[in-house]
Amino acid sequence: MDRVIASPLAAQVASGLGAKGVTGLGLVAINLRRPLGARKAFNSVAAFQGARVNVITSRISEDILRALGATPVDVGGGEVLGNALRTGKVDAAETAIDVVFRNGYAEVAKYMSSNVVLFPKFASIDANAAMLAALPAAERDALAKAAAATGPYSTARLKRLEAADAAALCKQGIRFATATQAELDALVAAEQPVYDSLSTDPVSASVINGLRALKQQGDLGSGLTIPSDCST
Repeated sequence: MDRVIASPLAAQVASGLGAKGVTGLGLVAINLRRPLGARKAFNSVAAFQGARVNVITSRISEDILRALGATPVDVGGGEVLGNALRTGKVDAAETAIDVVFRNGYAEVAKYMSSNVVLFPKFASIDANAAMLAALPAAERDALAKAAAATGPYSTARLKRLEAADAAALCKQGIRFATATQAELDALVAAEQPVYDSLSTDPVSASVINGLRALKQQGDLGSGLTIPSDCST
């Protein structure tokens, strides 16, 4: 996420805002969306086959889940999702570690993935273009610098938050499963038709290619830190 925030892709993603009178100042990291399984880990294409997975309404998210063989549903969040996981109305949920911790989902679902991330969630720092242009140059510069500093801060904070919440969830009974490289490759291959469809749009194709180029730079970090007794 650091590389995306610091790269020209951040400005490219926000390029469509100009037509709406909005100027994008930068991106910040919110969380990493992982599968939470009620009764099994969702670390492979086989695990997703036929499963009912709760997802925050999004066409692309739904397309990804269908490509993996799952049925996307939207039952909501909070207590409603907790009840759906408990009763088997849904088998899994697209969510994040901090969300699982805050909502107490460890009481009704026991499996998360340490290295299967369905997608990262970003937020955009935006400003009204006309109001921004009317500000003195010094104030515009200050806003730009603040936005630029917020991105790296957000990714560092997310890493700390995930590690702390993972440790807390471990004590509550959550176990983190790790997909093999073969399982990860199979998940990527299954999702490829969705990326192919997105790539019919030139801007989307450019962003996807840019993301792949960033990934190929290697050294993606150590990933999620979990207690040694918390793996399955």
